[in-house]
Amino acid sequence: MATKLRMTLLAAVLAISACQPYTLAQTGKPVLVADSLTVTPSIDWSHSAIGNAEIWTVDGPLLEDLTFFTNVDKGDPLAPTSFWIRIGMPYQKEGKMPTFDPAMSALEIADLVRETYTRNGQLNFTYTDLAPQPFGGNKGFRFDFTFTTVEGLNKQGMAVGALVNEKLHIAIYTGAREHYFEKYKSAVETLLNSLKIQRG
Repeated sequence: MATKLRMTLLAAVLAISACQPYTLAQTGKPVLVADSLTVTPSIDWSHSAIGNAEIWTVDGPLLEDLTFFTNVDKGDPLAPTSFWIRIGMPYQKEGKMPTFDPAMSALEIADLVRETYTRNGQLNFTYTDLAPQPFGGNKGFRFDFTFTTVEGLNKQGMAVGALVNEKLHIAIYTGAREHYFEKYKSAVETLLNSLKIQRG
């Protein structure tokens, strides 16, 4: 069973990599994310923009990914359906995707993330440790979470974000609970600490 799961994941990673262009984000060099944020990575990442979202990965997005959702406006979902399909979540359930409202509390935004992932086929999504945390020099929030993919891979994650000018900016890091989440967690923390929001 484990071998079958590994082969499924490998095939999915190769398929995604083949159709989605990635650019190298080099260590120590500032990078503009989705025309909205600036970060300086401490390790090399590959990244790709899809609309208002940008996904970063080292070993492949099904093993670990750091996704930025920027300038999410009132009445909009975190990202369009095309984004979820391109990162390997083509299992959207029936019904309208949950949308953002600037009146939402941090707890309601955590619920928005949970409902978004659940509607895209992820299972048993549970979040914990919701607390205030700065985000790009703004008052923000953070929470941890776990879920299981439809392929049966257990994942762990964390989300950090803030509302700026009534728009949501949020970074969500996920990785396979075995090995990959912890492997890049410190690099993600360093990158998020370098984050600055571009003010137009």
